[in-house]
Amino acid sequence: MHFEEARHFCGKSAEPFGIELRTGADGVGQWLTGDLAASQYEQAALLFAEGCDIPAVMEELGVSRAQAYRYQKQFRKSQSHDLTP
Repeated sequence: MHFEEARHFCGKSAEPFGIELRTGADGVGQWLTGDLAASQYEQAALLFAEGCDIPAVMEELGVSRAQAYRYQKQFRKSQSHDLTP
């Protein structure tokens, strides 16, 4: 969810966020919200883990080259922490 115009609210309230509708085991729908940047990074991390390169991540997520490189750097850093005993 991204607000193109936010005339009566600003700051944290106007920041973009992710939203998803899931159906539980009981068949009842539930709206889930979360930090858009975190969910985009998670998607980028999955793509990098599958062997995708920067241009593929840029195209898939619709992010800038700089943002894709930031996600790649964060992914590589998380991988090096996973390997540390």
